[in-house]
Formats: sequence, C-alpha cells, structure tokens
Amino acid sequence: MLPQWLMVPAAEATAPPRTSQQDSTKLVVFTADPATAMLLRKHLRRDALGLQCLAGVEIIDAGLPATATIRPARLGRGERLASSMSRHQLDVALSRGRHSAERAKLAGYTMLVCACACPKTSWDMLLSALSQPVQVGATLPTRDRREVYGDLRDHGEFAIAALVGAIIACAQMGLRVHARGASGALAAAFAAGLHPGVLEWLECRRAGSH
Repeated sequence: MLPQWLMVPAAEATAPPRTSQQDSTKLVVFTADPATAMLLRKHLRRDALGLQCLAGVEIIDAGLPATATIRPARLGRGERLASSMSRHQLDVALSRGRHSAERAKLAGYTMLVCACACPKTSWDMLLSALSQPVQVGATLPTRDRREVYGDLRDHGEFAIAALVGAIIACAQMGLRVHARGASGALAAAFAAGLHPGVLEWLECRRAGSH
C-alpha cells in the first residue's frame, strides 16, 4: 500500500513556466549525515558565493548517523536487499521532502532547487552539483507504482527518497522544481515513476532536445 498522499494528482499546468524578477527561489539540500549537514551549514553562514540568487536555503538531514538507515547484512526468506529501508523509513524520508516543499509553498516561494549531499560532501562539491541540471528522457517507460516504490526502498538512501518526496509534493502544489546533480537525476526518475504528473513541473532538459 502506497502512502495516500502520493496519489494526489499534480496541479494543472495551464501555462508554460514563467521567469520573472518576481520569482523567489529556495534551495533545499537533503543528506542522511548530520555531520555533513553541519559542515554545509557552517559554509553557508560564512560564504554563500554563487547562491545570491536564492531567497532562502534549507539543509535537511535524517537526524541519524549515515549508517542508521541501513539494515543488517542478512537476507532471510521474503526479505528485501540488505541495504533496503523499511516501509516506515521510506515513508518518513518521503514525508521529510514533502514537508520541505510545503514550507516553501507557504512561505511564498515560486521555485524549489533541490540537491543531495552524500557524507563528506564539501561546499565546492555542492556548488558543482547545483550547476548540473538533470536530464530525463522525453518519455519514460510505464511501470507499476508499487514496483517503483519497492525499487526506491531497495536503493536505501534517505536523501534520494526525501528529494523524491519534495519533487512530487511540488508538482501537487504547482510549485516549479529543479533537481540538480547526479542524485537529482536519479530522484527525478524515481519521482516520475511514482507520479508521472511531476514532469509538468520538473524543470529539466529532455534527452535529445537542443
């Protein structure tokens, strides 16, 4: 059974995405590692070079050690991969992303830029990831949402799952979203598999486009 909120349809895209000086952008970075989150927050306070265009920045961690969401490396009959998240862990991660998007919407932001930071990600590495827009196929294969949900569980990464939740919630609320870096591309693919309507609100380059 999928979380009920994932079934809410995307907002109707009645007009092409607009760009204006009135647009207000928020950056959200997801990481499973509190130490990495603390390091990035320190750099953010000292040097926001390259982020002047952003009206707000939020760095969200799982509140647990990076290895806390990894299950023991034992496989029993009927168990998933050893690195899988439990259903509860995945639903919590998805909800953390959804709540970040809801906060942005309530604060009046018109665009969300999202990225993931793995343990030991430096400030320079984060800035590099933010410069990499995702690319997705013009069309994606249709799969059962439950299969995609299971694959996301098997992937076992809090940051990816949280970013998936943020992308889906943005589409449901009619908030434009940019996912950046390699992890952002993976999250965008998961999000599109769970909720095809996100493609109307996901700012990305289509494969094969010029």
